[in-house]
Amino acid sequence: MQTKWYADVENANGKKFTINDNYDFMKVNEPFIRKVDMVDQPPHYQFDKFNAHAIIEAVGKTYKSASVFYHVGNALKYLMRAPRKNGLEDLQKAKQSVEFAIECWE
Repeated sequence: MQTKWYADVENANGKKFTINDNYDFMKVNEPFIRKVDMVDQPPHYQFDKFNAHAIIEAVGKTYKSASVFYHVGNALKYLMRAPRKNGLEDLQKAKQSVEFAIECWE
């Protein structure tokens, strides 16, 4: 009996899919070059023509308290990346950040 294998992969646009041993592969003698810049433009922070940084910065201009905005910005970051990165864990972090923002507001 042959062992069935599979791998979850993500393309350059952030789309995730599963490949398995039903796919045909061929060896390519070229070095692997990462096409996704995980430092400057990680895909879980990119939304069409917008990125999380720009959205958070725009929202930040509406807050007078730096400490409240700090926590709101973190909440936004976690909310935006949750479906593409850590799911429920990111939603829980966002909730905690909102609670911190409320504490700073009061």
